[in-house]
Amino acid sequence: MRLTTQALEFTRAYAARPVPATEDSPILTGDFPHRLGRSPLLRIELEQMGYTWGDFTSLPVDRAAEFIRAKRKEVFAAWCPGRLPQQPLSRYRIPYDHRPIPGRPNMPDDHHDSAWQAFAAYYVALSAADAELGKVLRALDETGLGNDTILVFTSHCGNMAGSHGMDGNDEFYEESASIPLLIRYPWRFSAAGRLEFPVSLTDLTPTLLALCEAGPAPSLPGRNLAPLLLGETAEQPQSVFVEGKLGQSGSWRMVVRGVNKLVVDRRQQVTGLYNIGLDPYETGNQATARSEELTRDEMRAILRDWISRTGDWPVRSR
Repeated sequence: MRLTTQALEFTRAYAARPVPATEDSPILTGDFPHRLGRSPLLRIELEQMGYTWGDFTSLPVDRAAEFIRAKRKEVFAAWCPGRLPQQPLSRYRIPYDHRPIPGRPNMPDDHHDSAWQAFAAYYVALSAADAELGKVLRALDETGLGNDTILVFTSHCGNMAGSHGMDGNDEFYEESASIPLLIRYPWRFSAAGRLEFPVSLTDLTPTLLALCEAGPAPSLPGRNLAPLLLGETAEQPQSVFVEGKLGQSGSWRMVVRGVNKLVVDRRQQVTGLYNIGLDPYETGNQATARSEELTRDEMRAILRDWISRTGDWPVRSR
């Protein structure tokens, strides 16, 4: 994929809440889903600066290429949540139909056969999405806008696809909560690279507004990463906060710092503690391990700080 050779890749990006795109996406609001009354700040601020906004929520991604060509003499922004074209995707299926796709090590044995089919369908969709993205890149090249256009490639969530015996998303496991994130902007940072610090989808709004030289944005929990992208001296984020199953009995919150991940339930009781450096498939829950008491306490303090700063649940001392 050409984009991976031209963009900065965040290897430790996380969803704000790992569910598919919604109208009040954290990408647009720069905020966490639990905070009510959120507005699409990114669109509002850019429109105030004179940008033409193109929303392709209900349209195939390749329609964005038409928009780019039509608006090539204007400043514009396009929101493409990734709807695929209507034509059959069978042409992408052949490479995967007869190729064994190994399950992850955290997948129960009785899930492997069904997971093979699920992975094949998932990879078909990814291949189609890749082709659609190619149309957008070609439109930028043909109009001469590729060098001076910020392009972000990401996802709102991953997919369990049989890991831990689960399907779908809205889970704290890496398969669901960890996401791809690439940003390309040749005019300001031409060299591709990998950035290893943890970031959230909520960081995109303040970062993009800063790169577009917008005025100071309202106070947001998302962090402005623009100085780091531009090679300036700035403090790297140290932790990231994720929430899930909002309004449900299984509601959870999660914080990741370094190689450690802590998960709590709606009573803020620790239900998960993982070292994702040594245990990337999260098969060894250390939530009650006496040897991990210091790590558990440190991570709980970080989580409480996130809860306080984002106006989430009442902070509990224990």
